[in-house]
Amino acid sequence: MVLVHRLITLAFHGKPKDGTDVDHINGNRSDNRPENLRWTNHSQNLRGARRIHGEHKYRGVDTNRGRCRARVLGNHVGSFGTAIEAAERFDDVAFYEHNFPLEGLNFPQRILDKMAEDDTDNGMIDKTPDNTSENIERIQTQIDMIRQESRILSYRIERMMEQRKGLSEEKRKRKEQLETLSV
Repeated sequence: MVLVHRLITLAFHGKPKDGTDVDHINGNRSDNRPENLRWTNHSQNLRGARRIHGEHKYRGVDTNRGRCRARVLGNHVGSFGTAIEAAERFDDVAFYEHNFPLEGLNFPQRILDKMAEDDTDNGMIDKTPDNTSENIERIQTQIDMIRQESRILSYRIERMMEQRKGLSEEKRKRKEQLETLSV
């Protein structure tokens, strides 16, 4: 037995490397559109999961003694007065220290805005030796995602062209039928 999301990912993204899982990018496990699926390792797949536990609507946030607490991978990273502050702290630690994907964060746009701001201030790549390999890896991941999206768009264009041909043929046949009926 093979799961549907694995079949779709195989068809659109090729064979996986050993030990890879299918990741639903938007966190919705019932959304099996090819553009929402990708191969990742198990650890990355779990980091992108949008599970929210407890009473708060933010990932990695819970309440402890009346304060909002941020926790990443089970480790306490701070207590805050509001859930939003705790969620922002979760995002910072999860993304910058633990390499969580953007879809596993509470406010991914905030991180993207920060990165864009840093790019304009400091240039695109941080030149420190510790971050160079991380930056190269992130850029490579972005390139891979763009290639995947390009393949998906090419496939969609081909399907639309086929549908257009089919509709044109159907239109021609119906026009002929109308002409024969009106004679």
